[in-house]
Amino acid sequence: MPENNNTISFVQHHLPAILSGDYSVSATQTITLRGNQEAVYTAEQYFYVAGKRYSLDEADVNSVFPPQGSAGQFYSLLPHIVLNSSSLPWQRSTGASFTTTNENVLPWMALLMFDESEGINQAQPVTIDDLCINNNIFFPEHTSEPGESDSQQVNVIDVPLNLFLAIAPSCNDLQWLGHVRVTDIACKPEADDKIVSDTYSVLVANRVPQQGKITTMHLVSLEGYGPYLPDYDGNIVTPFPAGITSVRLVSLYSWSFRTEEGQGSLAGLLTAADMNPAALQLPFTIDSNSSQQANANVLQALGLGYTALNHQLRNGDRTVSWYRGPLLPLGIPQFLQPPYTNADSLMRYDPGTGMFDASYSGAWQLGKLMALRDSGYAQTLVRWKATQTRAAVNAIEEQVINAQLGVSETELRAAVSAKQVRMNSTLRNFIQPAVSKLQKRSNS
Repeated sequence: MPENNNTISFVQHHLPAILSGDYSVSATQTITLRGNQEAVYTAEQYFYVAGKRYSLDEADVNSVFPPQGSAGQFYSLLPHIVLNSSSLPWQRSTGASFTTTNENVLPWMALLMFDESEGINQAQPVTIDDLCINNNIFFPEHTSEPGESDSQQVNVIDVPLNLFLAIAPSCNDLQWLGHVRVTDIACKPEADDKIVSDTYSVLVANRVPQQGKITTMHLVSLEGYGPYLPDYDGNIVTPFPAGITSVRLVSLYSWSFRTEEGQGSLAGLLTAADMNPAALQLPFTIDSNSSQQANANVLQALGLGYTALNHQLRNGDRTVSWYRGPLLPLGIPQFLQPPYTNADSLMRYDPGTGMFDASYSGAWQLGKLMALRDSGYAQTLVRWKATQTRAAVNAIEEQVINAQLGVSETELRAAVSAKQVRMNSTLRNFIQPAVSKLQKRSNS
């Protein structure tokens, strides 16, 4: 386990205590009776270990990269998927004959990548009974497991045989395309204030996306495909049957994204940046009709990293306000005195120029949205506010009750508890007068 927040541990695999499948447990007990006679009793119990086979739930997937529907310069990156279960990729077997030792355990899943020119996009639903109904489409032999129905639907992709042979990972590659990651930095509080698991399994693709194309990722099942994958030397151990034109793969999870063309690295972006003016700012021109002082104010603001942007006020009016990001070419004095209850309280107005500065207001609003996007943080914050509100209400109730009972602050501090003070006051103010009346009646 990592010792601090700056450590990430990579583990080759996480083998489950027992693989999915049928099992039996037998017990034998021998009892020696009188006369040295022996009685043998036996019992056997059958059970089945169920595991994911034909689909994954949304809760099984922690995250994917690149994100679903995103667009960016991903051509130098290997797409990957993060699963919440650290042992899921090793809960089944590919069926390869050389995966029995712990040193060469292969995941039964693989992350395959297809660009739009290869024609493998959305998966198609079929029933389990129809997985291997076509003689030209290969699907390995499989047996039904408890709880499965022949009419159960699964999502599949049919990959041309030549394409599959070209992109399918070899057994040597497959062992490096899955690993377990142990880290602290992703831990966040859940709704019940517990810490989520810091151990995940990660599956990585064996190809990089192509520029200018839409890429579709499929997390596929390789159960039963072990003999048909290239061995550690890249040789085909078991050839596909004659007449096979396509390979059918069960798609457990899929997503897509677009890879843009252009300079992707930070060095490339900085090299291609327009250096006129020699600063990271929007281009501008000086208005010849403006006064010299107005142009001087504009140049000073631009020199401080500000940009003039259109601004729609809450009352519907439109104006132009200054805005800048957190990166400045110079230091500025700290003047903020938090807390602030809303973004408007951070709007700054410059009477000399007649313009607002919305920088801190925008930062406050952005921070609020980022916090609300984190469901664990948002729920914890709501519970904290409710606790503080209840504590404040209880304090007010105490003050009102004590005021009605006529208890002084000195008595409150001297009492063992506020409840004891209220009880004593109640006895003094309500019970004692009644006792005095009864005593007068008895004396008369």
